Amino acid sequence: MTSAELTRRLRAAWRPAAIAGFAFFGFVLLVGRIPLPAGESFGYNSFARNLVVFVLVGVLLRADGLRLARSRIGPALLGFLAAAGVSIAVNRGGWGDFRLLATALGTFYVARVLAAGERGSLGLFHWLGWLTIGVLVREVVHNPAILTLRESYRVGLVTDHANTLGFALAMLTPIFLAGTVREDRRLAAWLYAACSCVVVVITFSRSAWLALALGVVSLALATRKRRVAVGAL
Repeated sequence: MTSAELTRRLRAAWRPAAIAGFAFFGFVLLVGRIPLPAGESFGYNSFARNLVVFVLVGVLLRADGLRLARSRIGPALLGFLAAAGVSIAVNRGGWGDFRLLATALGTFYVARVLAAGERGSLGLFHWLGWLTIGVLVREVVHNPAILTLRESYRVGLVTDHANTLGFALAMLTPIFLAGTVREDRRLAAWLYAACSCVVVVITFSRSAWLALALGVVSLALATRKRRVAVGAL
């Protein structure tokens, strides 16, 4: 095999490998840590950091299906990261939280790259949906009584802190509801939205409830304006 043929195959396999890694990242994110032989383990942050590096290298090598993805909020996020770095350097603080922030922004960029195109967008939609189902299943298996909706159970959530988990799922619910208008994802979207709402409710996070309500109302208003505009044509 020539070097040119090897390079071509490597570029062709890079995106499928990135997609597989991103899919597995959802599982790592759900369980928190993956055990390894000899008593070692790795967490979701370490896995995410390596995944970001892998995808960025693929973008730089111009692998098939991996191209720079533009984002309207990208410059603002990079500015926020730079400001955080300057603040830490000036105050001689620790860089642990900065690395976490950089990894989070990198993961956002990876999602943008892999979501390029219709198939990529649909894949990311289902990835978020299955992650939501996984969160609900994990919490119910850990404590089935949580479905009795007692606020005292919120302290026993195992996926994340109740407020963090509730707010994250409150942001996802309008995305799932928006997907119900598409024929190719309608049934799945309703399932994802229902599971997401249940998770938000069992967190008993008032701020998450408010965020969910505002998100749904905003979606309803935007959808109504679109229907009115289409009807006026």
